Amino acid sequence: MPPFRTLEDNPTLITIHGAWHGPESMANLSHYYNDKFRAVVNLQLPGHGEEEHDPWLTIGDYVKFVRKEIQKITGPKVAIGHSMGGLVLEKCLQTEDCSCDAAIFLAPVPTCGALPLTFKNLLTPQFAAGGWKSLLTSNLRHMVDTPEKVKRLFFSEDTDQSVIKECHQALGSESFLAYLGMLPPRLNIGDLNADKKLLIAAQNDALFSVWQQRITAWQYGAVFDVVPTAHDAMLDTNWPVVTSIIDGWLGIEKQAGNGMRKLHKLAS
Repeated sequence: MPPFRTLEDNPTLITIHGAWHGPESMANLSHYYNDKFRAVVNLQLPGHGEEEHDPWLTIGDYVKFVRKEIQKITGPKVAIGHSMGGLVLEKCLQTEDCSCDAAIFLAPVPTCGALPLTFKNLLTPQFAAGGWKSLLTSNLRHMVDTPEKVKRLFFSEDTDQSVIKECHQALGSESFLAYLGMLPPRLNIGDLNADKKLLIAAQNDALFSVWQQRITAWQYGAVFDVVPTAHDAMLDTNWPVVTSIIDGWLGIEKQAGNGMRKLHKLAS
């Protein structure tokens, strides 16, 4: 795919949020790219945001929803999936009727699955009570019910407390069945229906290790890079590094000049 040089050539950017989160978690990326793409579409997965929580939605339900939304969009498309959203994007692109010109996986659920993470949390004092309570009640909000847990799971030590507080307030529960769908390893990935693929791992990710992400990138056939952030790379202190990597990979020219520098300045 050639570099995107003009607004007319720009594709539509589609963002897919992760577990517990909503489309507001992708706001930094959507605001940054708003004038660089033809349009930015922040998808809200079923049962998230203002919608009534449904503990019985599956990863397959999310995939069906996202696939339909991608199919509605005409012209070139770039999709970004964060964490569970990366897993959903992976499964969408495994189908013949869903494709993107470029797919970006931001700290996605690795192909080894989330079972190692679950065991670790159930054995960690800070998360054990909430983890077991979540499993016994099917209400996964208990896993992220305090700002301290949110910081430990998703953010770096130097992240501003206001960012952590805002994220904690915005988090909802996650579907119990969807969470179970993230646990098992995925051995047969196959070809993903995207011309270009990029996987960005978070150096300080408390959920998934860099080596797990590196193996996942290899299975995807994706370019691999690492950013100096925690799991919520799009919200963490160094989130502008994410956009710098994406810009370079897509070949977006900094013809916006002062506008782009201003965005970086505002984010610093």
